[in-house]
Amino acid sequence: MTTQLEKTLKREISIAGQAYIITFSPEALLITLKGHRKGKSFLWKDLIGDDAALATALNASLGLFEKQQAVSVAVAKSAVRKRAKPGKPGKPGKQTKRKG
Repeated sequence: MTTQLEKTLKREISIAGQAYIITFSPEALLITLKGHRKGKSFLWKDLIGDDAALATALNASLGLFEKQQAVSVAVAKSAVRKRAKPGKPGKPGKQTKRKG
């Protein structure tokens, strides 16, 4: 006996070292990169229907995730570069001799 899908169910899966969140709802299947809000949604009726539509949707989703990964890598590299830049050296203070 199987359980009816009445509520949203989320699970994490790792594919080739990349973490994804898979969300199952009564209306659709949603796949997102972990830590991101937007992903690729597949309506159940589209998954069950025409194979050509499914192939097109899956190919489109692969391009979507590649773009998201490229943006994530670029943002991470930018953050590392910003942290790696040394600050401007301050002007040395004028040293005076103290009178005793």
